[in-house]
Formats: sequence, C-alpha cells, structure tokens
Amino acid sequence: QVVLATDQAQRQAALSAEQVCDLTENPEDARHRCIALPERSQYNGRTVGSAGGRAVLWNATFLQVLTVSMSARPAADGLEPGWFPTSPVQPGHIEPAPRRVRAVVDGRTVVDTYRARYVWEHAFYPQYYVPAADVESDVFIHSGRTDDTHQPGAEMLYRESSDGLVPAGSFVRTSDDPWLVDTYRLAWNACDAWFEEDEEVLGHPRSPYVRVDAVRSTRHVRVHLDGVTIAESSSPVAVFETGLPPRWYLDPTAVAWQHLRPIELRTLCPYKGHTTGYWNVAVGGHVVTDAAWSYGQPMSQVLPIAGLVAFDDVKLTVDVD
Repeated sequence: QVVLATDQAQRQAALSAEQVCDLTENPEDARHRCIALPERSQYNGRTVGSAGGRAVLWNATFLQVLTVSMSARPAADGLEPGWFPTSPVQPGHIEPAPRRVRAVVDGRTVVDTYRARYVWEHAFYPQYYVPAADVESDVFIHSGRTDDTHQPGAEMLYRESSDGLVPAGSFVRTSDDPWLVDTYRLAWNACDAWFEEDEEVLGHPRSPYVRVDAVRSTRHVRVHLDGVTIAESSSPVAVFETGLPPRWYLDPTAVAWQHLRPIELRTLCPYKGHTTGYWNVAVGGHVVTDAAWSYGQPMSQVLPIAGLVAFDDVKLTVDVD
C-alpha cells in the first residue's frame, strides 16, 4: 500500500498520525529519531528510514509512506556510515543469477530456471526476475491492469488460492532493459517455497554481495535497561553481516532470565534461518517488546550462534568494550 503525501496538508496529516518522521524540515535532527529499515540507504534515489513500523521515503517535494513487514530482520541502530560495510549495490542494478532457481505452489514446480536475473529494487537485497519461458504461466492470472510499483508498465498478476484471488506479483512485457523483457517478478509469498539449487531460501533471495560471519570473541558485552543488567559476557559470538552493524550473541547462562518474557513471535532470515525463541524484556513496569531472540538450529554458515541469545540494540543499551 502506497500513500503519497504530495502537499503540506497531507504531510502534516501523516505526521499527526505519527506514521512518519518528517525529514523535510530538519533532516539532521529527524534522522536520529528514525530507525533504519534495516539500514539508512537509498531507494529509487531517495533516503529511506522507518518510523512506527512504516518505511519512510522523502525528498524536498513529497513524502511517500510504504506499509512494510519488519519480520525479515530485526532493526539495527548505529547506522552512521564509515564503521561497518554497507551494500555496494545501488537500486536498479541487474546481474545474472547463475544458480538454478525453483518455486513451488501446491506441490507443483511453477518456476524452474537457470536464467533468473537479480534485480536490486533497493540496496538491501535483490529480487528474482524470471524469463517467461521458465514459468508455468497458467498458474498466474494476468489482470490487464498496470502495476508500476517495481517496473513501469508492468502487468499485475493474481493467483487462485483457498481465500480467492491473491496478488502474485507482476509481468514485465516491455522494458528499456532487454534483460527484463518478458520476465515474471513473482511476489515471494505467492509461492509456497523457493529453492536455489536444492536448498530452500527463506524470506527473499540471498544477495551475492552479502557476507555473514559468526565469529567467537573475548570482547566484553553488557546489555542493560534502566541501569539493570539483562545479560553480560566476555565470550560472545559476533555476527558480521554486510549492510548491518555487528550483532552480539550471548550464552544463555549469561542472561538474567527473570527479566525475559517468552512470546510467540518468530522471524526468518535467508542467511541465518528461523528464530526459535523471542522475548520481551521487563524491568519493573518497563516492558520492551520483541527485544531478544535466538536461533536454535541456524544455518551452517552461522552455526556458532546456535542456542545463543541476541538483543536488539535499538531497544536496549548494548555496551561493547
């Protein structure tokens, strides 16, 4: 859902509803009140951040608010450039995807290609664009309606489901870029599962420019809220992920569990896997939601974090020596 605030009245209405941070008046001040999604970067040439669970795009003439899912990655703070690697890719970048890519709907393989394209619609990660010849097109209903969300002039697609017709992505019939002509840009959740070669991919395509390392450390880490220590350790595992600040995972024995409250939330990451635990953190009457998580069975690339607990350094204070 896209809301365009094209004049000052609309912009102020959005601000009064606390949907966005206004970066048109005082960008240097407001930037400190907006959490990045998942990092401050560029989206179609405009700075991007988030506020109130919504992505915020702004420039001097209009404000655009996108309703987004925050479940793919927990938010990250400390996003001033220069102290951790950011994505080297700009929106609009296209590369060939040499991996075999497949997608399944109701047990049927509806995408099977060696010719997918990586297309970066934003700097965080790419989307697959798949040649029409490699898609079982009868599964997807061409609406005849234009959808300019990702590519100008693309056609909106639907798919039959038990809930009726559901949006399924778009079809690019013509484009200034020959790599995109006659390609399907399928919504990730329009298919039941996606695979690169024979491994399932979670959440979105993995970027070939992202590296994720889980590294044992002896740095001292203290997590606290309102002056109360929530966790403290000198044997953390640091996760270094391109485009994000480091995350520090601590042994469960280093956690003051009396301050953690288990919740049902579960998230996923294409690089780390499914979270198996999530917690609110409470000190007295101060409850911070969705503040800690753990991967019980992470992917092999980050196996050292198995069973350890990480804390959201946007919501809690995480001191690292």
